[in-house]
Amino acid sequence: QVHCHLAALTAWKEINGGFPCRITLLLEGEEEIGSPNLLTVVNAKQDRLKDAKVLLISDTNIFADGVPSITYGLRGLVGVEFALHGAKTDLHSRMYGGTVANPAHALCDMVGKLHDAQGRVTVPGFYDHVLALTEAERAMWRTLPHDDAKYAAELGVKELFGEAGVSTLERKWARPTLEINGLTSGYQGEGSKTVLPNRASAKITCRLVPNQDA
Repeated sequence: QVHCHLAALTAWKEINGGFPCRITLLLEGEEEIGSPNLLTVVNAKQDRLKDAKVLLISDTNIFADGVPSITYGLRGLVGVEFALHGAKTDLHSRMYGGTVANPAHALCDMVGKLHDAQGRVTVPGFYDHVLALTEAERAMWRTLPHDDAKYAAELGVKELFGEAGVSTLERKWARPTLEINGLTSGYQGEGSKTVLPNRASAKITCRLVPNQDA
C-alpha cells in the first residue's frame, strides 16, 4: 500500500516537474498494536500538519481481482474490557454451587442481551446520529460483483447474520457493530475442575461510522 503511493508520486513529479500542492508523507508500522506513538509524532509536528486539507490512508484493500477499487471511508474503533466479580475466591461447586451468583452465568446473560433477534445492537443511543448511505451509494454498491452465498462459503458458514433489512456490504462497510472479541472465566485447562469462578471478563469492540458519538 505504501509503495503504490510512492510510485504514483514519483511518476507525477517526473511527468509534471513537481506537485500542485504540498504533500507530507507519514509512515508508521504500529497499526496492529494500536499505533501507540502516532499521536506523539502528530502532536510534535502540528505546525507542519495544521494546514492539511486531505488525509489519505493507504491501509485498504481491493474489492476483488480485476476490480479497480477506491476506498472512500473506513469505520472507526472503540474497545472496552469489563469484569464481573463474585466471591472473594473461586469456590467448589459441590460446597457452594447454587448459593451464590456465578459471574460466568451473569456475564453470558449480559452479553447475550447486547443484540436483539434482528441483529441490532440494544445499547441505548447506539444508532443515534448514524449517517445513512445515500441512494446513489447503494446503487453504486449494487453493481459490485458480490454474492452472499459465495461469501458465506468462503467464510465456511452456512448462512450470514447481521442487522436485519441491511445488505451484507452495507453491514460490512457502513453500519456500526458491537462484537465480543473474547470471554474469560473459570478453569480452562485440560480435563474437569468443578470450580465456581469468582471472576468473568469480556473484551468488546465497536466499529463506528460517521456522526456516531464514541
